[in-house]
Amino acid sequence: MEQELENKLNEILQLATEFKTYYATNEIAVREQLINPILNILGWKTSSPNFVRHNAPNDLGKIPDYTLIKNKKNVLVVEAKNLTVELKDDKIISQLAGYSYNMGISFGILTNGIKWLLFNTFQRNPNERIVWIADIEKTENNLSKIIKKLITISYENIEKLESSIHRIKVLESIWSSLCPNPQELIKLLSYSVKDKAKKDNPNILMEISDIETFVEGKITELFEVNIPVKETVEQNLDVTENENVNNNSKKPKTLIKVTFPDKTIFCERKASDTFVKTIEKIGFDRVKTLGLALNGVALIDSKKNPMYQQYEISKGVFIMIHSDTKNKINRLQEMSDRLNLNLSIETIEWKPNI
Repeated sequence: MEQELENKLNEILQLATEFKTYYATNEIAVREQLINPILNILGWKTSSPNFVRHNAPNDLGKIPDYTLIKNKKNVLVVEAKNLTVELKDDKIISQLAGYSYNMGISFGILTNGIKWLLFNTFQRNPNERIVWIADIEKTENNLSKIIKKLITISYENIEKLESSIHRIKVLESIWSSLCPNPQELIKLLSYSVKDKAKKDNPNILMEISDIETFVEGKITELFEVNIPVKETVEQNLDVTENENVNNNSKKPKTLIKVTFPDKTIFCERKASDTFVKTIEKIGFDRVKTLGLALNGVALIDSKKNPMYQQYEISKGVFIMIHSDTKNKINRLQEMSDRLNLNLSIETIEWKPNI
């Protein structure tokens, strides 16, 4: 099915490009020549009323362009539009949602053959009603994503559509928490590369800034996208790479200063070192009982995480240090508050001498 879909999508894109004016004014042609071929490949036999009812009124007299049927049950409505219509128009979506709602169908499709828009019938918020959009023109060189979306509404998979959408939402949520932006992806991969390089080539010094530049280039090369990296090394990301910021820039680095009630003071040149020493003085076991985490990873763990920078305080005991200065301070303050330590936690700026 995948290969057949890819061939047909390429053919449809060519037709829509060559006869754009024709399809912009002729909805019948859009249905017959652009939409029906896709539905047929997906298993919806458009010539058979056992699978598709064309312009069939529902109980309230509303007439969707297509009503898809499986096991004698209405499972999806599809509305066809010509190429000039903006599918994301809320009025159009609301109209088709009304068709679906009255038929008790959870989802509907708006399409002009080039764009396919899946919406949730029972989602009241217009901003959250659209589930996905598959646009052949925008991804003509990489149709795999469109094909995966279209297959979710195939005859074979239609009953699993809702669970598929829920699964994708869960994965999207997890991904957003782990990697909220392209810069974070670069950092995550760079730390893995750095750890691997240190293990396999301990005699070769590699700056994190150079690794990030290399990783960015590889991602761009692999996916043919440009990633807007704000800075090669963020000023407040204070793992070991902070020492590698170009001294000629004379930009100050944010450090953490922690003062205990017994006048013990920690203020190391790397905020991560201050973070670790403070936890050591408090006591690993005491801190571990708080159940704290950074980036979704336990602050103190017995396992090495392959994606994040950790500090091994003893054999088989790791402290999570992969975070910016602000998050480290927040965790230290939480330790102080919950354990009644009365710590004084400050930030100071330090500029390396030239």
